[in-house]
Amino acid sequence: MALPINALLNPVPEGNPPSTNEMAMRPRNKLHVVVNALAQVPSGGQDLQRPRDRNGAITPSPTDSGSSQETHYHGQADTTPTRNRFKRGRHEHLVTPPQSDELEARQEGAETLASISQARFNIFGAIVSRPDLLVEFTTQLDVEDLISLYAISRDFHQQVDSRFTTVIMAQARAIAPESAQVFHFKAYKSFCMPDPAMRPHPRLANEIRLIPSFRWLRMIMYRERVVTEIISLLANDNLTMPARASLTLKRLWLTLDIPTNAKRIGLMHNADFWTDVDLYLAMLFGIRLDMAFNHPNDSYPSPAMRNLLLGQRSLSLLWEALSRTVFLSHLEVAQYQLRCVYVPEPRWLNTPAFGVQPSEFSSVSRDASSSTSRLLRIDELVEREMERRELPRDTELVYEMILWGSLDLEKLAEESEDEGEGEGEGALEGLPAGVAQLGMA
Repeated sequence: MALPINALLNPVPEGNPPSTNEMAMRPRNKLHVVVNALAQVPSGGQDLQRPRDRNGAITPSPTDSGSSQETHYHGQADTTPTRNRFKRGRHEHLVTPPQSDELEARQEGAETLASISQARFNIFGAIVSRPDLLVEFTTQLDVEDLISLYAISRDFHQQVDSRFTTVIMAQARAIAPESAQVFHFKAYKSFCMPDPAMRPHPRLANEIRLIPSFRWLRMIMYRERVVTEIISLLANDNLTMPARASLTLKRLWLTLDIPTNAKRIGLMHNADFWTDVDLYLAMLFGIRLDMAFNHPNDSYPSPAMRNLLLGQRSLSLLWEALSRTVFLSHLEVAQYQLRCVYVPEPRWLNTPAFGVQPSEFSSVSRDASSSTSRLLRIDELVEREMERRELPRDTELVYEMILWGSLDLEKLAEESEDEGEGEGEGALEGLPAGVAQLGMA
């Protein structure tokens, strides 16, 4: 009967059977015999015969595992337990030293990590170095964040200066496209600045061209917010406006910025800017203000508040009035009236009234071209232009504007027809084309 190969390689001596420890330390094959033989070579001067790695460090052997201070593969002390450290091989007491390729990969990885930590990739610097990414990056920032970043970063400052108009206009079109179109920077010279890149003016010789500044960007953002909140505040009082009213109010605000009557009238005559739809929406806006500042039970509603608010040079006061932050007392209303429409008699020219100095009388509504003439209010300009264009604005149209947004006029007309009443038909026939386009009928 042939003996198994394990019995040939590991013969069992006669006598008492070996203990468990002896069995664990006994070589199991020829490779174990060779390893144990090499392990018997003494250290010291004969270390030159021991295997070494590519860095010249002595490769540890199984006999080194029992020492208190063990030499690691790179020559450093290692106190890791033998059982945990030598589990790579098939047997725990058999050392499997790392190959040269593995050591080389470790060294290259360490060098790569060191180079990355030294370079410290800066994503902001990478964005700034790319003009296309820079413009897109600025559109994702708030206006104040953009200004702060422009002030604290030198690289960002220089890159923005080289393409300032592109950055500002991209920000404006992304956040307030209608305001950027209506309140064009070329109409507001005081909100412009010379080009930081020193580009010449296209028409004027030896002149630097003017470009929009951060003040212009802040201005259109403020006006976008005010117009949006005015429409929202009216809607909160069940005084709804069509969606296109936002554009009409911005054109109305641009007209209020003009300091002379002649230029205001000239702009109102421009049918491309002030269309028929805009005129009807401006008329509807005036009716909504009368409804907002008068009690529904008043027999004779007064247009005094509408005249006062539309006689200002902006819509900011109207926004504050609808927000209930101004006109909290009769004295405050009287002071605004004096600054807007009051023209004193000659004997009272030098007499203050209600805390308002004589130089402030009618200062808000004074024509810049004449110290004596008064600026026309926007509702007066709209009324004159509708009359010039012969647009219908009869009483029935006013009633429909009052009811629009509160009642379904088509349903009301159908019910009137079913009941045989003719009163509702006359109110809906012959509506002007401008009102039909608004979806008011």
